[in-house]
Amino acid sequence: MKQITRPRYSLEALQQAYTLNLSQASDLLKRFGSDKASIDKIMKRCQPRVDNDRR
Repeated sequence: MKQITRPRYSLEALQQAYTLNLSQASDLLKRFGSDKASIDKIMKRCQPRVDNDRR
């Protein structure tokens, strides 16, 4: 029986893809086991903050 391998994120690739700091990226990798599909699914829900300067 063939074993299906799922794409995985490395720490550096995750930081570049979602502009995360080191601790945030490592927390995601611990939580989702570096599974690319799961991380992409949760990060799709988390929209990046847009900082608007209100003066």
